[in-house]
Amino acid sequence: MVNMSSRMVEIADFPSVNLGNTRSLYVYLPPSYHVNTEKRYAVLYMHDGQHVFSADVTGESWEMHETADRLVSEGRMEEIIIVGIATVPHQRLNEYFHDNPRMHEVTDPPFAGEQYEAFIIEEVMPYMNATFRTLQGPNTRL
Repeated sequence: MVNMSSRMVEIADFPSVNLGNTRSLYVYLPPSYHVNTEKRYAVLYMHDGQHVFSADVTGESWEMHETADRLVSEGRMEEIIIVGIATVPHQRLNEYFHDNPRMHEVTDPPFAGEQYEAFIIEEVMPYMNATFRTLQGPNTRL
């Protein structure tokens, strides 16, 4: 039995046409990714990506890579790829929310929720599908 740990990859300065900015994508590749080169993996996309795998000055780490490795070793889930989509400082709330009357009480416009959704669907997901061995389509289940 080969004991390989998972692997982390950072895609720095990932550009978005929809949002007009750049950010990092943090990618967890499961232990078998580089061993079983024919296998494709389901992908979990997570917001606040700077906290998915490590802590920073604004918050603690969620340690998702450790959780995924543990759940796989316990036989409770299949191996997956996890993508942490980092926020852009001072744009987080605006990107996560759509314009509605109540949002004006929380933060100032412009609200870019629709553009953020398009960024994930039209830019991040196609990049991940072209770059990594992912399972694709709505019928992919974890």
